[in-house]
Amino acid sequence: MRIHSDLGTHDSSGITGGRIIKTEQTPVLGEETVHNGQYVLQLPEGSNVNITSSSYVLPQNSGSIPFQAASDFLLRYPMYDHILYNFFLESTDVDIIDLSGVVPAPTVLNITPANPGLLDSYGTSRCKTGRGSGVLPLGVVPNKVCVLPKAGTYYGSVITKNIDLTTYNPTNPGMEEVMMWWKVVKFQTTEDISRGYGATLGENKPSQSKLIEVDQEDSLFSVYVSNDNGVSWYEVNRLEPIDLVNTGTDLRIAFLNSSDEEVYLLGFCVLFPDLP
Repeated sequence: MRIHSDLGTHDSSGITGGRIIKTEQTPVLGEETVHNGQYVLQLPEGSNVNITSSSYVLPQNSGSIPFQAASDFLLRYPMYDHILYNFFLESTDVDIIDLSGVVPAPTVLNITPANPGLLDSYGTSRCKTGRGSGVLPLGVVPNKVCVLPKAGTYYGSVITKNIDLTTYNPTNPGMEEVMMWWKVVKFQTTEDISRGYGATLGENKPSQSKLIEVDQEDSLFSVYVSNDNGVSWYEVNRLEPIDLVNTGTDLRIAFLNSSDEEVYLLGFCVLFPDLP
């Protein structure tokens, strides 16, 4: 299920979310949805949230739709004890992306399984997004975390900052197994035609932003997880458990785009169990 909200009344500071416009089932692969003036909150498959007139997206507290969706998603997988999620709705959400000059990233030398065809890392996240923190003005728009296309031999990427897992289970911290969900889409913007000339003479069509459903496991889009702050990386398949071999407390996630087109990351969830 996904929820459409009004972008004009959305507050990226996290105080209040946009007015909920409608809910709908996730469209089929390749379907286009006009997206002007809206943003979409995509809920993980299987999560069950009852949307009423009092439901809200922000603030992301225990009564919000994102929290309820993530909590219910975790319940669907009783073998896991914890969930870490991010739908990139507000400034603090976007601040998880590591935009520093040198970022540990997947390479052919540190990934499992081996993939000699993996493109090169540029040494930092190659993406477009609003600024989540800093002295300059902040600017965050939901649904606009863009994983850039490949450039020469370099992949596009969104790589998170190091996430300390000790707070999830302080008495026995860390993870050695993980399962992930994510959602990516593409966007297409049509031309604004007013009267025109030649073949478009007399036409009056507004520009439309269209959200396009894409394959979540495209071979040119890959996701890697590290639990040792980027020293070693393990490729993960969507909604499939992966053994990270060793125990670690320093989580990083890398979303890699090796295609010729931009893709937009709408959100992700990380599920993991307590250590035995």
